[in-house]
Amino acid sequence: MGKNIYVPQLSKNLEELKIRIKDVINAVTSDMISNLSNSDTKQLRFFCPNNCGKSYKIKRSVGRHLKFKCGVEPTFECWICHKRFALKESMKKHVVQKHN
Repeated sequence: MGKNIYVPQLSKNLEELKIRIKDVINAVTSDMISNLSNSDTKQLRFFCPNNCGKSYKIKRSVGRHLKFKCGVEPTFECWICHKRFALKESMKKHVVQKHN
């Protein structure tokens, strides 16, 4: 088998390409949104790229979903009953509602 060879210039070019692709996607998305009518933007949804079926009205909510929920084990645990939650706010709400 061949060895993996690190090529700094190639690695740098790939990172730059990833950044440019992300910028283009954001620009196209922004242009598409700005060209929509007011009634269209109310129906606009941002879907999870993992095809889990979740969609959100706000684009940054997809990032939050990917970071904390989609395919990720719940991080936050109730210190009283040890139930686990994906979001810290959900765990705090649980403690107030169930253990107060």
